[in-house]
Amino acid sequence: MDNESLMLSTSFEKAKYSLAAFALNFVTVSLRILPLKVLDHFSYGISAVLWSTNKRRRAITLKNLRSILALSDESSIRVGKRSFYSNILVIIESICMHRLLRRSYKSTRMDVSDEAQRLIHKCQSGEIPLTIAISSHYGVWEYVGAWLASVVSPTKTIVASKLPKNRVVADHLKNIRTEYGLHLFDKKEVTREVLNAHKGSLPPHLCMLLCDQHEGNGLKVPFLGKKCCTTNVPARLIHKYKLPALIGIARREKLGSYYISIDVLPLSGLELLYDSEAYKEITLRINTILSSYIREAPSQWIWMHRRWRECCGED
Repeated sequence: MDNESLMLSTSFEKAKYSLAAFALNFVTVSLRILPLKVLDHFSYGISAVLWSTNKRRRAITLKNLRSILALSDESSIRVGKRSFYSNILVIIESICMHRLLRRSYKSTRMDVSDEAQRLIHKCQSGEIPLTIAISSHYGVWEYVGAWLASVVSPTKTIVASKLPKNRVVADHLKNIRTEYGLHLFDKKEVTREVLNAHKGSLPPHLCMLLCDQHEGNGLKVPFLGKKCCTTNVPARLIHKYKLPALIGIARREKLGSYYISIDVLPLSGLELLYDSEAYKEITLRINTILSSYIREAPSQWIWMHRRWRECCGED
């Protein structure tokens, strides 16, 4: 390709990027000014279309609900539809997060333990260089991250995320999260960022990890009562570097009304365990707590993934 053709190709790619970015910004601004009831109806409509058309995800959802929660066909369909609706709402709520964080627009019940409040204060003051925060794709996970980011500021809050391959979408998501204090890092990069913060080469960090998805090279421990492959990254970081950890969720009671629960992950009784045993025990504790949250409102968790597929080969 000659220089002129290369320049034309580069200019075309830049124009495509700018046009796509403009379209995403236009949609974002439009959604942010709509009344909550309109957003609710919009989310319900989109979720109904996805439920009808995405047969593969619908089948996985129904299979998971029947086998894990032992629901009847009728109950599985009802919970499955609500789960699709909840997942669409999360996207809308993340775009409109400024409303949730402004007191005049939100109604949030807080349940933050005394121990968690002390740890949050130490994180905010910089007394602790690195704190882990654990949650799951349940309720409004964006909100629990944004709320923690607001209360630990100026401590930087980073989130391990699998970013979309589309650069325009990935950049847009990063920009939206940055507006409310969350800094997205690709999962491959977050460990390096965490270790640099732990060593003191970076300012204090709060690192948020969502720990409820399939991990092919993980540990096989129970989740919602059935063994599945779970990431061991949080357990390794916590145990190897003696890091404190928060664990919590933000659950939607209705659009515009929420419940946040934050506690400290219990880490006692690990002193006599080998490292591999400690990793498994910490992961089991994480899964047990996250499972208890999900059972309280199963329609607010993502059931459309093959969470319990065979993979890591452990008994």
